[in-house]
Amino acid sequence: MNEKSDFFLKEFLKPVKETDDNLSIRLSILFTLKQIAPEKFKELNLDQYLESVISKILERIEKPASLLESITSRIKQIVAKRASLYGLQPNLDYWYYTKLLGHKDKYKAKHELIKKIIPDAKIKNVTNSKDAVLFYIYVRTLSFCDLEEYGRFNRYIPILRKEAIKDADLYAYFLTHVILYDTNFGQKKAPKSSFKALKELEDFCKDNLKFERQYVDLMSEIIICCKLCEAYAFPFYAELVKNIMTTETFQHYHENAVLAAATF
Repeated sequence: MNEKSDFFLKEFLKPVKETDDNLSIRLSILFTLKQIAPEKFKELNLDQYLESVISKILERIEKPASLLESITSRIKQIVAKRASLYGLQPNLDYWYYTKLLGHKDKYKAKHELIKKIIPDAKIKNVTNSKDAVLFYIYVRTLSFCDLEEYGRFNRYIPILRKEAIKDADLYAYFLTHVILYDTNFGQKKAPKSSFKALKELEDFCKDNLKFERQYVDLMSEIIICCKLCEAYAFPFYAELVKNIMTTETFQHYHENAVLAAATF
């Protein structure tokens, strides 16, 4: 492990506030690291961190909410309806990654919550690229976790793609998630659809990507996708790596997390 990679990983593993967002990010990245380099993962004893995250998630799920927490949660749902859309992702991440790890449906997200936040009408009538990318993530997650119940959402993927493509940067995130979910974040070999998405990412790097500090998060995701596809001959791979390695501080925890995975 080179010095900068070691720095990104150490920063990522430092204690952080145990919010659902942070726990889901840590869970997803640790799972991905385990797939990208299983021997290194074992050598660094990262399983202990992964097991710790799952234990903390279980505690949050099983811990009964206080009356104050219940009231606060209800107020947030009423006042910030849009925020609640994005607030569903940790619950789905808990279910998805633990299922990949063999826990079956122990961490299953509540059907009532899913039905309330993302009804069919909301998905098929999406009106902006950011929501389209998020809905795509939800559709792929739910289709894997319970195909019988949520497989119908797959028919909306062309609609989501059509909306996402209106914004080049957001469509790039759409494409990275095609690869991430195609491969189960590294658990299975990349299919043809992943390489098709990778070719579109190559075009994006050529025509639209600004190799600047503010795009470190996206550049890191593209590198991770190259790793999952074992596409180290990707034309912009070296340039992407060169640009992320200059990072010294992090704008948010997700940025630190993907940097750790991109350089692992």
